[in-house]
Amino acid sequence: MKKFTFLLILFLLPSTFAIGGTGLKYGFEFKELTEKSEHCLTYGVYNPYDEDSNIILSAEGDYLEYQLENKPTFVPANTGSSNTINKDICFKFPKIVESCEEGKLLSGQILASTVSTENSGIGTALAVSAPLDIKLICNENNNVNFIYFTIPGILILGLISLVHIRKNSRTKKYNSLYSELMVLHKKISSGNFDQSHVDRFNKLRSILINFK
Repeated sequence: MKKFTFLLILFLLPSTFAIGGTGLKYGFEFKELTEKSEHCLTYGVYNPYDEDSNIILSAEGDYLEYQLENKPTFVPANTGSSNTINKDICFKFPKIVESCEEGKLLSGQILASTVSTENSGIGTALAVSAPLDIKLICNENNNVNFIYFTIPGILILGLISLVHIRKNSRTKKYNSLYSELMVLHKKISSGNFDQSHVDRFNKLRSILINFK
């Protein structure tokens, strides 16, 4: 019965932990974030003890190397879990997702520690932690930019090329017809022609006059 009561108490405890002047409160253990972006996650820190604390957040696990610089936050003594001070921990993720369909899972935990800023340096006391899994997904904005900028650019270049090809084709056709007209003109001028030459000459001249 005592064992059952102990387990029930653990189950009913909220997501708050405190030790050595440091308390950490959180409402999530999983986040879905985009790669090639900077993200900040907000936690609540508190200090239920009789001495003031300087509390810093740090990461452990797969996403440790992507954490940005984090400075300590002053938390007065006797700050309870109902009066937590919001504190961010930020990450900057590069392009590391290999499959946009599956994403990439990073596991680890967030630590809240007390630090002392004595002249002797920075010393870290005991820490409390909160589990955190991060699923990185592809940056949809990049895909949108590709759709709205790259594809229209390709279509515009294709249209320009088509217009250029068509213009060159019509120029070649005009030159060909004009050359034939000059040959007929020379033939008619020499007197060595028949009616078909005259008809063809008149037809070519009419085509070239209306050629656009």
